[in-house]
Amino acid sequence: IMRHFKLWPDETILHESMVTADSGRDNLLLTLTSRKILLEKRKGIFKKDREHIHSIDLHSIKIYYETPQIKQNGAIVEIQSTHSNLKLTFSDATEARKFSSKTIEAIIEKRSDPS
Repeated sequence: IMRHFKLWPDETILHESMVTADSGRDNLLLTLTSRKILLEKRKGIFKKDREHIHSIDLHSIKIYYETPQIKQNGAIVEIQSTHSNLKLTFSDATEARKFSSKTIEAIIEKRSDPS
């Protein structure tokens, strides 16, 4: 499957999952990279093409008392950024926990990186 986004030379994919966003019914492909969170929707007859739905730069996620504002409750993860709030529903709590912990680690890593 072709991605319609390009990665920076220092950017890596950390996690991929199928989710629904907010109260939507469409399954979206979530990709967490070392720089951003991307949401894409499969489209076309064979569902091989992807349409960009939403992205959040990790540096825009709000921090409160040194804690990134990513809250997990069961299979639901809420993300607060300076531009929007996003509620993602994962297939189960384990998948949501993997995403949450990898996202928080990436944010903390980015903040401690002097470059």
